[in-house]
Amino acid sequence: MFRRGALSWGLAIAAAACSGVVVEPGPSPSESPAVAPREDASPGDGQVRDVATSLADAGPSDAASDARPGDTCDAAADASPPAYVSGQSYFDTSGNGWLEYIAGDLPIVLSVPHDGTLEPATVMDRAANPACPADITTARDTNAAPLGRKMQSAFVARYGGRPHLVVAHISRKKVDLNRDALGVDEAACGEPRMHKVWDEFHGFIEAAIAAEVARFGHVLYIDVHAHGHAKESLELGYLYGAGTLRSFASNPAFTSGVASSLANLPKHRTGLVTTRELLYGATAFGTLVSERGLPSVPSQADPAPLVGDAYFNGGYNTVRYTGASHPATFGWQIEANPASRSTDAVRTASATAMVDAAIGFLFHHHGTFTGASTWRVPSPLP
Repeated sequence: MFRRGALSWGLAIAAAACSGVVVEPGPSPSESPAVAPREDASPGDGQVRDVATSLADAGPSDAASDARPGDTCDAAADASPPAYVSGQSYFDTSGNGWLEYIAGDLPIVLSVPHDGTLEPATVMDRAANPACPADITTARDTNAAPLGRKMQSAFVARYGGRPHLVVAHISRKKVDLNRDALGVDEAACGEPRMHKVWDEFHGFIEAAIAAEVARFGHVLYIDVHAHGHAKESLELGYLYGAGTLRSFASNPAFTSGVASSLANLPKHRTGLVTTRELLYGATAFGTLVSERGLPSVPSQADPAPLVGDAYFNGGYNTVRYTGASHPATFGWQIEANPASRSTDAVRTASATAMVDAAIGFLFHHHGTFTGASTWRVPSPLP
């Protein structure tokens, strides 16, 4: 069940936007870290970001529904889409600028949950909170947020449309926006203000998806992260663990009982394109972005992580927004390697490559988006 209050906060934010109210931001977050960054570098940190790993690697006996959160705000999809203005920034209701949503006009939604630097002293660190599990992760995905902004800008500059972008400016030390707030509540650890932030972050995403599904029928969702692993390649998370990817690559007869984050892609759902084509075929996102200078796994050149390679396969956000409760949304998680996000110029080049590859993927595997309006996916620029 979607956490109580999440829908109400999402609709409250939408109502504010519809009435022309924009919540004023707090201090402008800096691209420079407020504290020394610590990236997600440990291959064995046991993060919930790898929530699908054990399910996917367990094999075909695991039902796809086991890897999905349950009821996740179906009512949001039924509500009238909020009248956000493309290019306008909207902020959370704290007045502190902890969250930012830059509205778009394309059926593409980007989110960046782990590059926040704001650490309010009045909120206990999750690591010090006895209500949190002992093995939580608070590492920052350094430069993931400016990379996400570069991606949004590249879509505008190269293809004339703007994807939606939801960015967390609050530190992961205070709230983890890529974890569930149910059960053990690893996300907010019982802190009411952080539950509200969590609700509003996901309310922004829900509102963006609902609006674009109503307009264009389907949505591409990409959750943007950063890793610090030794292997310098993008790690693309489709909710399959490393072992499952190796099985796909080595055994032509292998099938998985767990649905990937591309399960809702219409051509995949109807059998017009295979899982292998989408993971590492000639027109897979990983292959297209590798050809543009960003080595990626999975891709045609690197279809699966080697045994011993660290690999993130997608977490709560990817599970939630590409699952059965969002049947018109498909996508993946991007874990950007250090070399792909090190400087402003590098981030510009990387974002351009990712955007061109995403357009190429949609051009080959989706084509025209049609709902109340129509968007014909353009040919990717060279």
